[in-house]
Amino acid sequence: MIEHVNTDTVAPHISNWVLLSYHSIALRDYIMSQKQELCRLFKTPSGQVADSVTAANTAISKATQAQAEPLHLLRLQHGHQLRGLRKRPTRGLAVSRGTFDAPPSQVTQVAPGEDEDSAIDFFSPEGLAVGAGSLDNEHNLNPSQVHNYLKDFLAENYYFDTAGKAQSFVRVLASVNDRNKLWNTTSAQDFLDAVVKGNALLRIGDVLHFEPVDVSIGFHTGALSFQRGYFPIFQFFSSDLVLKSTLHKNINLLYAIIKNNHDNIFTTVRTCLNKMMEAKTWKDPTPNLKPSLQNSLDGLTIFRALTTTFLQYFQRYKDGVRSYSDIPAFIQQFSEWFKTWESDVSAVPPRFEDTITSASEAQRKLAIRHVSGEIDRLLAIVERESGVVLSLQKAPTKSTVTQAQRSRARIAQLAQTYEPPGDLRVDGPRHDNDKQAIEDIRIAPTHSELFSPVAPYMPVFSPEAPHHLPLGSMQRHLDIQFRLLREELISTTRASVTAIHDDLLKIWEKSGGKQVKTTFGSILGQNGGSYRSSGRDSVFFQVYTNAEFLAEPPEARRNGITVTLVIDAPPTQTARDKDAKKRYAFWEHSRRLQGFSLVALVVVSRRTVQTYLGVIASFGKDIAESSKLDKGRVQIRVSFFESEVEFMALRGEKLNLNKETFAVLIDNSVMFESVRPFLQKLQTIEPTEIPFSRYIAPGGSLEGVEVLPPKYALAPGFKFNLQCLAKPGVTGIPDLDITNLLAVGRARERLKKYSILDTSQADAVIDTLTREVSLIQGPPGTGKACANSYTAKEILRVLFSSKIRPIVLIAFTNHALDHMVTSVLDAKITEKIVRLGTRSSDERISEYTLDKLERLATAPTLDRSIKGQYRAMKQLEEEMTETMTSIRLPSLSWDKIEEYLNIYHSEHADMFREPPYWITELAQLKWQEEAEKGEFEEVKRGKKGKKKVVDSSVSRTFYGLWRQGFDLLFIQQQAVTPQPPQKQKGKQRAEPDVQMVIGSAQSLLMNPVAFFTSLGYGGQRPPVPSMNRQLGELVEDCNVWSMSIPERSRLSDWWEGKIRNMAYETQRDQYSRLKEQYREACKVYNDMKDEIRRRILTKTDLIACTTTGAASLTSLLGSIAPRVLMVEEAGQVLEAHVLTSLVSSGALLSIYIDFEPPNVAMLSNQVHHLICIGDPQQLRPSLATFTLSMESPIGNELYKFDRSLMERLADSKFAMSQINVQRRMRPAISHFIRTILYPKLQDHNHVKTYPPVQGMQKDVYFFNHLNKENGTDDSVSKFNMFEVAMIRDLVVYFLHQGCYDEPGDIAVLCAYLGQLQKVRAALRDLKIAVTVNERDAEQLARQGIEENVEYEEVVVAKHVRLGTVDIFQGQEAKIVIVSLVRNSGKVDTGSASIGFLKVFRPNFYFDTS
Repeated sequence: MIEHVNTDTVAPHISNWVLLSYHSIALRDYIMSQKQELCRLFKTPSGQVADSVTAANTAISKATQAQAEPLHLLRLQHGHQLRGLRKRPTRGLAVSRGTFDAPPSQVTQVAPGEDEDSAIDFFSPEGLAVGAGSLDNEHNLNPSQVHNYLKDFLAENYYFDTAGKAQSFVRVLASVNDRNKLWNTTSAQDFLDAVVKGNALLRIGDVLHFEPVDVSIGFHTGALSFQRGYFPIFQFFSSDLVLKSTLHKNINLLYAIIKNNHDNIFTTVRTCLNKMMEAKTWKDPTPNLKPSLQNSLDGLTIFRALTTTFLQYFQRYKDGVRSYSDIPAFIQQFSEWFKTWESDVSAVPPRFEDTITSASEAQRKLAIRHVSGEIDRLLAIVERESGVVLSLQKAPTKSTVTQAQRSRARIAQLAQTYEPPGDLRVDGPRHDNDKQAIEDIRIAPTHSELFSPVAPYMPVFSPEAPHHLPLGSMQRHLDIQFRLLREELISTTRASVTAIHDDLLKIWEKSGGKQVKTTFGSILGQNGGSYRSSGRDSVFFQVYTNAEFLAEPPEARRNGITVTLVIDAPPTQTARDKDAKKRYAFWEHSRRLQGFSLVALVVVSRRTVQTYLGVIASFGKDIAESSKLDKGRVQIRVSFFESEVEFMALRGEKLNLNKETFAVLIDNSVMFESVRPFLQKLQTIEPTEIPFSRYIAPGGSLEGVEVLPPKYALAPGFKFNLQCLAKPGVTGIPDLDITNLLAVGRARERLKKYSILDTSQADAVIDTLTREVSLIQGPPGTGKACANSYTAKEILRVLFSSKIRPIVLIAFTNHALDHMVTSVLDAKITEKIVRLGTRSSDERISEYTLDKLERLATAPTLDRSIKGQYRAMKQLEEEMTETMTSIRLPSLSWDKIEEYLNIYHSEHADMFREPPYWITELAQLKWQEEAEKGEFEEVKRGKKGKKKVVDSSVSRTFYGLWRQGFDLLFIQQQAVTPQPPQKQKGKQRAEPDVQMVIGSAQSLLMNPVAFFTSLGYGGQRPPVPSMNRQLGELVEDCNVWSMSIPERSRLSDWWEGKIRNMAYETQRDQYSRLKEQYREACKVYNDMKDEIRRRILTKTDLIACTTTGAASLTSLLGSIAPRVLMVEEAGQVLEAHVLTSLVSSGALLSIYIDFEPPNVAMLSNQVHHLICIGDPQQLRPSLATFTLSMESPIGNELYKFDRSLMERLADSKFAMSQINVQRRMRPAISHFIRTILYPKLQDHNHVKTYPPVQGMQKDVYFFNHLNKENGTDDSVSKFNMFEVAMIRDLVVYFLHQGCYDEPGDIAVLCAYLGQLQKVRAALRDLKIAVTVNERDAEQLARQGIEENVEYEEVVVAKHVRLGTVDIFQGQEAKIVIVSLVRNSGKVDTGSASIGFLKVFRPNFYFDTS
């Protein structure tokens, strides 16, 4: 029935309506069927309606021929918009605001401003289904019906024992869809909230792993119908009613079901879709199937719902793509199915049974194009996350796409899926730490960030990729470096927290009422252990259970406030040994819980997870000392990023209560403090301060770009002293003026002829002196690392001789750094060297450490200032400790209690001030006797002894008397016969919480009858209260003296708890203020210490440090303003590390207060000369995040983060010198790398004189065998016991030769850590007898060199260097044994790959004998 609409003016213009709709035919039929109602509505003759319908038909036909755009509004000629026709939930059609509804049987009046949720989005799953001609909706229960029908399915132990039950549940759930107008977003979100908080999630999971599931239910097969009992769940998952919500947590929990049932879901969907595609129909092919059991699905509904579900899943759980290798193939097949279906339904005649074949061509194309775009997005996401280029795998024939076309396609894909950071993102920030500007980002991830369902913003390292900052700008380059370096730092922690959260979800899900086995659950069961997952993106971390706050308050230290946690020791025999000495030794040498590493405190309570990150402030010996206290527990200090943890510790919160409430500590061995300074520097760098931006920032090709000379070399009159490189006794090498091109050429020739350098080294030196950015490639064994002709050393010689200082030298490893410093000292180039860091293994180098020099260099003025600042810092530290102690362990006095009661419970306070007469007398008697004989003492009893909870003064008050229940205990006691006093040390009353130290036997306190008789009560005692009322009643009852002892305890505990909380809030402000003052005092103190260091360094020629050392002293190094930065092993140093070392720091301007200020002009200077020495064809920087590395397909294409600055510049065609004469390897070895990588490599004459290896027929020998490797397939710690035995025997054999018995002469290298462990165990306790030949003994005797023993035992392990292949790069030994481990045990391995050779990056370690 069409109700009347107030539109009298509409009738004259009804024939002029223009209606353009995909369902114009359906609407025309509908209008004709409702002709009488329309005439009544518009008060017109019925024939006029027919005319108007005819006019509408004509307009529709013309629009169809012109392929007009759909979904225009229904309007009147004079601009009146028809708002009266709106659908009811039956058949019919209304068109409004770009949406359309299923055609109703009746049209009703709709008020302006009605909720637009009632209109279906054309591109929603339901809207596309309607557009495809699927008009039926069998899932149409209202919210009340759904809630009621679901109740039976949500019983605790309910399970689906038949397919019918499962399908019934799904049918109820599927009523939540956009086409069911009985639902809106509010009711849907309320329902979703109930689903995730109850057992409905468990039932959904039960359906998703129900078996069997088939497209044909057949007869008595027990199979669940895919179309009617399985697929509707995906319609629920993809419904706008579910997804259009701000309650992301609920949606995440819903989609976690897919993650937890991944294998079942994708196997079922793949199987069933394949069957339907082969059958060319979505219908159930069961013969003679009743119409009521048949489905009405169409292709648009299926592909759109599944695509939306997969998109949401992959966007919320990125590891869903990375963790399952079958995803790329499945999505590719899914895309192929869609294209096949598209082709079949578009054919004439159609080749696929689908309702969309009856839709107009324009409608079909638009709908298909929309779903096709969504599938393209799905492909792009899977490609990006998996690194598998699906779009290039579709064609069975060889691709004819050019590299340029492929690059353009990739850029287009990146632009399509690009989502900028922070507020620039269309849907808003991903989490509370997603910021547009890197300086606003907290380096440590927040809880919201760790659990964000949206992937982090990771900019692509390519000039062609979309980015929110200008192309070619240094600001953009720094943004990329910061975000990728930060991702490298935090990704493992995020993955670990996610792994635990996923396991918890599985545990909470309890499929079928049974406890789900998870890795985390097993770790909890054994009180800690290692969490390890398999796969390419596997995670490995340590879990320490039962984390609790120490009873003592936090501590104030110079590196911040530290909270002490008590955790379970790891479940190893030594860590939990009964012998405290063994436990101490374990922790003293353990690499667990290392200082300055990042840890996560995970607190689980009521099925919620809260994570707090912090940095370990303890060290091995600290933990070792704590292990002496308890064999199963250790203590660790942590400086947390969230102040809330400090307050939790101050409040003394219990973290472990039961199986539902507990806390664990996670350690990923992430050295946070080795990266944090670099990130802070990148955040604060002014982009314009970075030198060499013309080479660094563009990111494109540098071919043809002019490389300028160092700025300092352009100073008038400046010349490089080259005579220092002359051969002994040779003179005549003139100084070099680089502004004179002829002089440069002459200098190059003179160095080649008269210097100690070979030809390639001479070219490298001249190139370096004339380029402000110099790259020197040193293949294995070249002068780059040879002590006799160390190219870097000779460059330093020239620079120091030319008065260029200070120079900062950075190396990746301590070994390379010490080797370089030693060569400088041996060559007597300079002794003004400072070695930053304390990890030098060379005793000679350790004499040049900054710490030792600092102790000798404190100026008197600075010394006084530092001591004064230290006193101020310690005073604040003591104040903080007092404040924290008062918060953590407050002792209550009667004054505080009375003050509180006067304000909040004044009537109760009055009762304490004016108690009953007999209680006043009893109290006086008690206090008088205590003064004479001893005091009654109140304690709290617990497992670990006694702890005072109130001040002793409270006991001598009426409140203390009441609190103890002394009056009630007194009147309950029987008269006691006097006994001689006895000493009973520590003995207490049996009554709880009270100990009475008895005085005189004649005291009235021992005889209630006598006491009350003396007061005139005739020996009658007051009644003893026995009630046990709840707190609410006690608060309302001011007659405190009529309360029983349990009631008094309950009420006093509540009062005292309130007082403590109020004191906590008051002290909290004081604590925060002192904390800020203390932090500032520590900063000033540290700055003063840095000034001493700065003064030392400004007088130094060479400042040497590793990249890690540079990280901790970035500000200090910046304040030195070095002119030259030399990077050793530059191919192994991250670009971010180099960038932060290029910039000086102005931070020191704020710390000079009591002493002479620095040269401000000097602080503004930049590095003038960058020298990178290394080999970009050898090892790259090591990363913890595989996705960022060039070994990863996606990392190689998008991020390339482990590509050093040296390699990136070389790849961009930047000029690079190469040293071509090797002085380490015998020619038999150098032949291999000359053939493979370095065709210009030459052998120096002295390597041709090496004697043959003693005891071997060949100097280089490859041993082939067919002994299969050991270890599981998914383990990264593979080993081969046959090779272990071979190595052991070879080592013993070479030691017996007599010429390879010096420490380090023999090196054993392993490709896997598992093999390293086995070899070390095989050599650890092996000893050999070193005997002397009889003739040699005779000769010794003749020379008077006699020995008392004929042989000695030598421990083999002390004479062998053992390590992995990567670690040994650049080192040398006389004998090198390499164990490659991998062996299939078969002769024909086909195309099988070698695991550790993912990408060919050679490592070189060669025999030098």
